[in-house]
Amino acid sequence: MPRWLEARSAILCTVILGVWLGAWRSTGVSVSAAQVVRRPVAVVALSDDAEAESYANLIGTTLVHHDALAPLEPGSMIGALVGEFLDESRDKLASANGTRVRAEAALAGFVFPVAIATAQVGHESLHTVEPRTHSVSLYADLALILAMAKLGEGNPTEAAWYFGLVHQLTPGRRLDPALHLPTVVQAFEAARAGKRRPGKLVIQGSGNVWIDGHDLGAAARSIELPEGLHVVWLTGFERETVGKQVYVQPDQETVLDLGAAPAPLRLKVQRARVQLSNAPDPAARAVAMRRLAELLSVHDAVVITKQSNGKLSVQTWHDKPEGELQAGFSAPRLADGETPVDILRSLAPPPKRFADGWPRVRRVLEPPWYRRRGVQASIAAGFVGVVVGSVLLARSLDDGQVGLGRDVVFLPPKMAGQ
Repeated sequence: MPRWLEARSAILCTVILGVWLGAWRSTGVSVSAAQVVRRPVAVVALSDDAEAESYANLIGTTLVHHDALAPLEPGSMIGALVGEFLDESRDKLASANGTRVRAEAALAGFVFPVAIATAQVGHESLHTVEPRTHSVSLYADLALILAMAKLGEGNPTEAAWYFGLVHQLTPGRRLDPALHLPTVVQAFEAARAGKRRPGKLVIQGSGNVWIDGHDLGAAARSIELPEGLHVVWLTGFERETVGKQVYVQPDQETVLDLGAAPAPLRLKVQRARVQLSNAPDPAARAVAMRRLAELLSVHDAVVITKQSNGKLSVQTWHDKPEGELQAGFSAPRLADGETPVDILRSLAPPPKRFADGWPRVRRVLEPPWYRRRGVQASIAAGFVGVVVGSVLLARSLDDGQVGLGRDVVFLPPKMAGQ
């Protein structure tokens, strides 16, 4: 290859290498500088009114522009921490109560199959509701409808099962003879009388065991029960509520598998917020806050409550002492007395502001262009390329030939005169 072509190629390659190296270095510096870790903060409203939700949103907007703190990731559990509190049983209780009314109407019209099917639908709704006083009483009402409908169909055996279940769910219950036929009252009382032989019920699945509306705890897995129809629920913070009817045979072992049914994360976050709101004392409040923080994978939180006088109160929370940060809740402060930036000051220094006081958008500070390593590397590579190219070009001149193109060749004057 001619020396002049070598010189031109060397200059071109060196310049390209310098530009690429500069771009790579510049990109590397920017990415590294941009990797600033900001601590996510959970904003929890313990009041479900619009004012608390609005103030929570204001703090969330401030966190977006904060230098050291950040809001939870979009699409995460933000919506579960503000607004209306979760009521897992409200809609299901309303549905079951509606089925009770319809089942009673069908029973009064002697349409027994409809009464039975409707009451069973109500039971299915209540199988996913934690068995508290109201839901257990409603379950017993539906069982009584089933018993009377079975008796009306001429099935006294199954009617006795459901009458017995009513006694187990609501002990001491009596039927008014003025409202019920004598045969119904007699069958109901007969299901109460006498002792039934026991059988063993083995329950499989996680959570607290409830049998016929009584909480037996998490350890109960093998229980002796009198012969007959029973209803079993499994409940707990970590799982969804599941219930089922089971007939226990005398002198036999009956196995009931209700499964694991783990609760989804959003449901657990909603439950934890309810627990935090209902905490009866500071110790229970601390436990509930820590559980909520673990679910959200955060170490910092802002908790908004409404005082009895109607004013909003705000506290920050941190999970462990760290530098100047204290573990636990800060002292409560009135929301209308300080800005969100001032509220967050107990978790991290405030961000820089514009002249009007609004938090400045966080930026990654970069050195001037002439101090950037990428630019300096490009300049150095270019300089080396020029020097190397010049040396090669000079050597090609000494050899008597410089190429400017394929078709044009200039010879030194000494050779041209020969």
